[in-house]
Amino acid sequence: MTAAQTPSLDSVPAGRAATASHDEMTAAQTPPLDSVPAGRVVTASVEQMTAAQTPPLDWHAGRMAERRQRFLSPALGTFTAYDKPKAWRSGSGQYLFDLEGRRYLDCMAQNVCISVGYRHPGVDAAVRAQLEEIQHITTVYDHPQPGHFAEELVARLPPGHDWVVHFVNSGSEAIDLAVLVARLHSRHFEVLTLRDAYHGMQFTAMAATGIGHARQPLP
Repeated sequence: MTAAQTPSLDSVPAGRAATASHDEMTAAQTPPLDSVPAGRVVTASVEQMTAAQTPPLDWHAGRMAERRQRFLSPALGTFTAYDKPKAWRSGSGQYLFDLEGRRYLDCMAQNVCISVGYRHPGVDAAVRAQLEEIQHITTVYDHPQPGHFAEELVARLPPGHDWVVHFVNSGSEAIDLAVLVARLHSRHFEVLTLRDAYHGMQFTAMAATGIGHARQPLP
């Protein structure tokens, strides 16, 4: 709402907090189409807007390497597996395909993230179905899926404990949470890790990492 449409807080009597529905606010803020000058009404499909706003991907190997070097964090160089960067164009099942279409057997599963292979029909169908409804819901709100998933995980844990689930989206976050929980429980601050172990590059995880070039020279 504009400043002209919004009354000052001083003008609202005590105890008279105003409420309005989404439709009422939209109606108040949105001028009727008749008020839009001729020639100013623009219509476009989602496909047209996406095509106009999203530039095509540049698959040139040299330029990909240049952008990685110029615009991405140098921390990515910690685990560069090849002298010449490798780029994957697609994946199917247990196989990866490079820019020339050569097929490779993936023995890493992208750092153990692709546990059921690429383009698994069940996974793809579930992702598409969810995207047709809503792509993200913050934890401020509720949705049945996280609760169902947590319930299934707890059912597979050893009985006799009051298990709860805290979802994270990376190994570094999991390490950070594990150290936090251990410190809260034990009231100790020492952390033992294996020599040359890697736990992540975020602050706590980096402190537990034993690989020198994965650590920053903090004071």
